[in-house]
Amino acid sequence: MILVISPTALLHAEYSEELFPQTLKKWKFVADKGMRDYSVLNIDAALWQPINVGELLPQKYNASVYGWYKTEFLVEASTVERPAIFIESIRGSDEVWLNDQLIGQKGKLHSPWELLTTQPQSLPRLYLIKKEWLKPDENTLIIKINTGIGHSWGAMFPGGTGITGKVVYGDKDDLTPLYYEKTNRIIALDMMFIILGLVDVFIILILLKKTIRPFPEFKWLLLGSCLMMLGAAGHDIFFVYELSIIPGGLSLFISLLFVPYVNGLYFWSQNKDVSVTIVSIISVVFLIITFTLLIPGVILSLKDILWQVWASFAALFFSYSLYSAIVRVRLNKIGSISQLIGVVIYIFSIRSQWIPFESYDHRNIQIGSLFFRYAILIAYFQQIFSMRLSYKVLSQKMLSISEMTRQEVARELHDNIGQYLASAKLQLGLVKKTQDPKHFQLLNNELDDALVGMRRTIAGLHYFPLENDGLRKTLLNYCLSLESKNNIQVNIDMNADNRFNHPVHSKQELNFHHNVFRVIQELAQNSIQHGHATELSIYFKCDKYYIMIVVQDNGCGFDHEKNLATSDTGGFGFISVKERIAILDGYLNIVSSVGQGTKADIRIPFY
Repeated sequence: MILVISPTALLHAEYSEELFPQTLKKWKFVADKGMRDYSVLNIDAALWQPINVGELLPQKYNASVYGWYKTEFLVEASTVERPAIFIESIRGSDEVWLNDQLIGQKGKLHSPWELLTTQPQSLPRLYLIKKEWLKPDENTLIIKINTGIGHSWGAMFPGGTGITGKVVYGDKDDLTPLYYEKTNRIIALDMMFIILGLVDVFIILILLKKTIRPFPEFKWLLLGSCLMMLGAAGHDIFFVYELSIIPGGLSLFISLLFVPYVNGLYFWSQNKDVSVTIVSIISVVFLIITFTLLIPGVILSLKDILWQVWASFAALFFSYSLYSAIVRVRLNKIGSISQLIGVVIYIFSIRSQWIPFESYDHRNIQIGSLFFRYAILIAYFQQIFSMRLSYKVLSQKMLSISEMTRQEVARELHDNIGQYLASAKLQLGLVKKTQDPKHFQLLNNELDDALVGMRRTIAGLHYFPLENDGLRKTLLNYCLSLESKNNIQVNIDMNADNRFNHPVHSKQELNFHHNVFRVIQELAQNSIQHGHATELSIYFKCDKYYIMIVVQDNGCGFDHEKNLATSDTGGFGFISVKERIAILDGYLNIVSSVGQGTKADIRIPFY
């Protein structure tokens, strides 16, 4: 085959020595300008801007709905038996014109804010050309695409837009293998993304639901995965096989609109660091804006404005997600680093222009979303692994403590209650023999002492004052008891609200208060038994969302890192405290060093 070279063709010197197939270069681009039909393309040549084909369109073209690519090339028609144009990849639908002739189109170009269409995402094109359409001199190739959803900056489907691959002129027989190779690769990639997405949902529904206690963020975690799966309905595999149940454009746009909101609520439900009132107001406003964008018939100019408002909300949600992930890392939450990495990668993948390279046929956003979902799953698996290690140590200690408790109860029954009952039996025998009234009194005293001993034993096993007195009074009485039984001064400062002043009745409230009390009790006992402290301070404060507790002593302290590694003296106490705080979804930080005492900082969200 011979490429006819003319002075005009010298402008294309970089490929003038190529044999067919011939890559077309020297492209120009113009956006929108109100042009909807090919017939109105005779515009000022100065409006056409040079552009690189094979890359996503620059951000400056995102405020339009239509765009036109144009190039000129020279060929000799007789050199190709079955001339054709192969386009490696176009984001969305297209119309391709050669010398004023429509040679092909794939999908349907949508009008502003028209979502009920199914468009290809990055499929290749192969369009045959009739020989009589080719000119012996310069041939003009024009490609029309959708550049966005509406006339508002950034209003576009995820992943960017534009011609993202080579455009090649050549013989159909030479180009067909390239076309099918590209199509099959895309279908394989889409299938892989769909399978990984289904596995993500399956793990959330089956494994995490059964392995970890119910957690407040579960519904948002599941909804986020389902929204990303809904977005997968717009993948090319559904377009190729015409499997779409819901229009691909609508499924992609719903996923795009709601994912930032759901991710923000996922992190909020873990931290609860913003009031419910504020979250509710933001949610109502955001949902009104979002559904207005989805409703047909709304004034287009209003949608253009609302899109910018939505984009501000989306930026707020992503910023909050990133902030929350950073806070969880600072609080040493298990799995928080995985969450932070996932959030960062996902945010960068949303705008593909931020990434210095494109991979897997411009599917950075799908890769980023899957990376985020699996980073979240890894975080939960890290929590499961940590819980298994803690429970293993806890179970071993529990067996030992259980045996010690049985021995202690038996000793208490024998040495205390048993002695009183034995004495009561003796007095009863004397009453029968002598009928002396003083033996009746002694018998009554022995039985009273036995009842007191029984109540004391029961109180040690079940701390019932919580149910009758509430947490505040119970803690104050417990501190007084510590001072009377041990050589220690206890300072307690409770800046608590009224919710801790009343008796506890509901099971949820009782479990919450019981765990809080046991945490403080365990830390206090560790200070006395292992720290040999003479002064103990307990600061118990509340705000609208959290209880903040500080337990500090002046005891001998310990090497905290060594203690964690070896689970030596006092290890069980701290494991028990960690497990109770984990049940409450709280945070524990212990600071201690030999000879410097011990300080425990605790933060627990309200039930």
